[in-house]
Amino acid sequence: MDNSQSPEHTIRLTPIVWSSLLYECATSIADQEGFLIGSRIQRTTTSVNDSSDEVVEKNEDFTIVRKYHILSRTLERPYNHLGQFDQNILSELLEHIDKNEVVGYFRFRRQTLLQLSQRERCMASNLKELLPHCNIFALFTSILASEEGETHSYSCNMWEVVDRLENDGSSGLIKIPIEIVNMMESTLQYRTFISNAATTPSLPLSQIINTESISKQYNAIYQESLEQLQKATDKLMESEYQLKVLRDELDQSEDESEPSNENLDTTIFAASPQATSPSLFDDTNANSDDMIDLLS
Repeated sequence: MDNSQSPEHTIRLTPIVWSSLLYECATSIADQEGFLIGSRIQRTTTSVNDSSDEVVEKNEDFTIVRKYHILSRTLERPYNHLGQFDQNILSELLEHIDKNEVVGYFRFRRQTLLQLSQRERCMASNLKELLPHCNIFALFTSILASEEGETHSYSCNMWEVVDRLENDGSSGLIKIPIEIVNMMESTLQYRTFISNAATTPSLPLSQIINTESISKQYNAIYQESLEQLQKATDKLMESEYQLKVLRDELDQSEDESEPSNENLDTTIFAASPQATSPSLFDDTNANSDDMIDLLS
């Protein structure tokens, strides 16, 4: 018996990407916006119940966000006040980015409601037309305090652009769930994060990974490590040489001070018998004279 579940489109992020994006928004001096980079994956998994022979098929449809690209505030915005993007400016901004990997656009606003404006709805619809894979629009907001007592509170919602049209003629938007992979209390529920490499199984590994670039990076790191080690060795040898010089000077000063101490001890020892010998001999002579008188 086969049971099929309808696919639900979700957004998957790693905790690193999620926290990094929130950090960029929190530390910015003004509002932020930019592109979400990743890929969309659809797959079907089957599972068998241990207590029966029932086979359950599950269709999964999720978009993986693996990095982001923040637009510089010094550059001109690629859209006008109506939310329509300029294709020339957009091409310049995405010059070094594969347009097929742009899956969404995000905006960060402070002290606002977590609701899309009419211009943002037009932006999402217009991006879908210019970039076929860019069908996600994310909105981040923050407030300084909340009822729970936090000093800062951040909220985020993501919408998907669908084919149906709204009353104003723009594409419809539906809210989709966000999943932070492995961000949970129990490690028993941890699972392997699916990377975007699974979307290109036909390519050989040598084309996916640039081995020459990796070798150059390792050689550069190895060479820098050797240079730092040589500098540390030279510094240690110099300090050891300075310590040896100080020890030699100390030994030399001790050798120079030893003869004067020996002469002083000899002089004191030689002077003491001369000072005491006359009195000793005088007492002996007096005692001998008295003994002679008694005997006589």
